[in-house]
Amino acid sequence: MKYTLSIPIIAFLYVIVICSSSQYKGVTWYTKSKKWKATVCFNGKKIHVGRYPDELDAAKRVNQMCDEFGIERKNPGIDARPSANPTNLSSKYKGVIWDKYNLKWTSSVYFNSKKINGGPYRDELDAARRVNQLCNELKIERKNPEVDANPIKHYKRGFSSQYSGVCWVNTRKLWKSEIRFGNQHNVSYHVNELDAARKVNQWCDEFVITQKKS
Repeated sequence: MKYTLSIPIIAFLYVIVICSSSQYKGVTWYTKSKKWKATVCFNGKKIHVGRYPDELDAAKRVNQMCDEFGIERKNPGIDARPSANPTNLSSKYKGVIWDKYNLKWTSSVYFNSKKINGGPYRDELDAARRVNQLCNELKIERKNPEVDANPIKHYKRGFSSQYSGVCWVNTRKLWKSEIRFGNQHNVSYHVNELDAARKVNQWCDEFVITQKKS
């Protein structure tokens, strides 16, 4: 028995196909949430960077992340500033992304194909400042030249440091430097993560052992 599709059904299927594809690279329709999904490929990995009600905003977000990763924009005909926020909030600052689970802004920098985390912040501007601070430490150009490089407050919980011998102590809101050598156990606390790492290396020099590396 042969079945034929009526004109209304064909038209309905046609609309689904057309609406599911995008004219922009890195943008696809996500049926479950009824939003446009923005995706960027970086170092062989597909990274989801947000969902938008508007197709153009999703394409702008793709460009925004391309700038952040230091790769060519996928959609050169448009800018890189979405006019609306995605499901996971976007930031106007490079290296800053909203963490919808912890309800904080996360800061990070890509260096030599590696992602270096700067930690979560309640304030978006502080996260951007932390990104600049990381850039200074890595001796690369600041991602957000319009702001300084000194976060006002740290809001971290269970966050590990990029440096060996350094960890964040949430109860004190300070970075802890710690080293054990024989019967010696040294501990100190610092406002700045880099200062804590320097203290660890200072102790290594005193004990005449190899300095810790990040």
